[in-house]
Amino acid sequence: MKYKAVYDNKLLSQTMDDTATSVPDMSKYDSYDQELIANLKKLVEILTLQLSSAEEEIDNLTLEKNNLKQSNEELHELQKINILYKKLPTALQKNLRKNYLPQKKLTKRHKANKHKPSN
Repeated sequence: MKYKAVYDNKLLSQTMDDTATSVPDMSKYDSYDQELIANLKKLVEILTLQLSSAEEEIDNLTLEKNNLKQSNEELHELQKINILYKKLPTALQKNLRKNYLPQKKLTKRHKANKHKPSN
């Protein structure tokens, strides 16, 4: 805002007559005002472009976040399935042994260990 400070200081430093019709000579500020307006228009244009670019980047990041969230959910589900697959063969083996395979005959040693009290 250095433009405003310079402009205000120049106006304040001007001397005025004591008459009611007297006003500061504004003609010398016209070129300054035109330059200030042009600079402000350029600044507005630059800021508008930056805002548009930022909004586009926000949209891209939002899409990427949603894609990553969906991928993460899919990965989590696949991990659950993987854990189940890893457990499945063990459970099936135990089930097969218990229900479908003939029982092994116990040897004398197994029978003795079976009846021993555990410590």
